Amino acid sequence: MGRFYLVSGFYGVFWGFAWPLFTITTVKIVRMDLFQYSLAQMIAVGSTIAFQPLVGKLVDNHRKGGVFWGRMGLVIYPLAYMLMSAPWHLYVLNVVSGLTNSLLNIAFIAYLYDISPAGERGRFTAEFGLVQGFTTMAGSLVAAAALAVVLLTLAQGPSRPAI
Repeated sequence: MGRFYLVSGFYGVFWGFAWPLFTITTVKIVRMDLFQYSLAQMIAVGSTIAFQPLVGKLVDNHRKGGVFWGRMGLVIYPLAYMLMSAPWHLYVLNVVSGLTNSLLNIAFIAYLYDISPAGERGRFTAEFGLVQGFTTMAGSLVAAAALAVVLLTLAQGPSRPAI
């Protein structure tokens, strides 16, 4: 169980690094307004809800595969954000994200139940949520601080030797 938490937490830190960059991309590069961003989020949630019944049936037979492909599906996000130039790109990405979100929602909990002792599933589910929440938040905070340092450094321009 500890290894599962460690791997998930490690992943959460690095996934958290991406969140400030996703927001900057949607605002600064794609120039999405609040309505467009809200619409993109509604598409993501609707797509996730739509995919859950299908994914639930698949995960029943392939738990580890669901965990693996759910994580691998997230590779699409940074690549797509790197190429994104219009709001409709995010809309399409968020339709696809419904599949990865559903895989992650269902496969991780199902796998966690499989590896948890019968009388302690609630505790292990809570611990997993704590590890995921804390590490993802920590990754976002560290990334935001690092980005702030980089932006401040770039704003100051090249340093000049003291005379």
